[in-house]
Amino acid sequence: MAFVSRVNIMSKVLQQTVVRRNLATSTTVMDPVQNLFLNKLNEYKEASSDLPEGAVFDAIPEIEEERKFMTDNVNKRYGDGMEEVPKFSWE
Repeated sequence: MAFVSRVNIMSKVLQQTVVRRNLATSTTVMDPVQNLFLNKLNEYKEASSDLPEGAVFDAIPEIEEERKFMTDNVNKRYGDGMEEVPKFSWE
């Protein structure tokens, strides 16, 4: 009989934990830091939407220089045309 009562107590504790976790994740109140992060992410998305693909938003000259160096390095090692996905044929 003691075993059954322990199982009942354990199941109640487990149910309370699950309910508490579900309530914590289902609330719509956002953390202020999370809200700030999402606002900044949306600002970045709007500001960088008119840039061409592959361009870096608000980059300093050192970053552009490093990007050009890396791109040139890849082109030297593997040849031009690395922007395209290779096509394989198993015939």
